[in-house]
Amino acid sequence: MPNAHLRNDANVKRFLGKHFVALLITYRLNSDLPEQAARVEAISGTVFRIHKAYSYLTAGHCLARVRELLTSDQVEVLAVSLADGFGEGRIDNHPVP
Repeated sequence: MPNAHLRNDANVKRFLGKHFVALLITYRLNSDLPEQAARVEAISGTVFRIHKAYSYLTAGHCLARVRELLTSDQVEVLAVSLADGFGEGRIDNHPVP
């Protein structure tokens, strides 16, 4: 049976955790008060490699949200990073800038 190793929730979480990567966008709205904490948007996806090129795969509505944040004149983007600490056996929980 294909994917027999994914028969229970724990196995599914273990499998997906190894492949899930969040694109984190830290930003402020221009209307935010200076003492207000920065906002963080987490965009779900995965990284894959074809030959020597790495790409980030996500859903269309996620790409629309990224475009909205990056092009809005109401938003100041402070940082963008990748979080890859969801799977078992991870080495580090810090996002990659």
